[in-house]
Amino acid sequence: MSFFDQMMANIHVPYIFFYLNKSHCIVQQDIAAKTQRIKESLSELLTHFYPITGRFKDDAVIECNDAGAEFTEARVNGFLSDLLEKPDLDSLLPLVPYELKPSNDLTIPLFYVQVTFFKCGSLALAVPTSHKFADGRTDKIYMKLLSV
Repeated sequence: MSFFDQMMANIHVPYIFFYLNKSHCIVQQDIAAKTQRIKESLSELLTHFYPITGRFKDDAVIECNDAGAEFTEARVNGFLSDLLEKPDLDSLLPLVPYELKPSNDLTIPLFYVQVTFFKCGSLALAVPTSHKFADGRTDKIYMKLLSV
């Protein structure tokens, strides 16, 4: 890791991508199929970016130990369109699976994924990633994941 990355606090930067379902409301089986597809895409993705499944050994080294990313599925009893009409930080925080504060805990995952389903099948995909490992320039990771 570069000198600057070593000096940076271990904070996870959240990216949240929204997918509005404009067709008919989907049923439970469709949600399960979408979740499975995201998990399979994530599994394929992580074989190409395997360091992200490791853990920090210290401030300078990532131990590629296949400890894995953390995947969470959540449901919201509301519509995504309502959330997006007047988004605010408090309404977006439940979409992120990790408390957004610096941590010295080296055992936490470098990469989290949370898929949140809204009524009628719209979804939010949150991918908080350790800023020591990735930043906005690593958007290819997210684009591959989001090609599902």
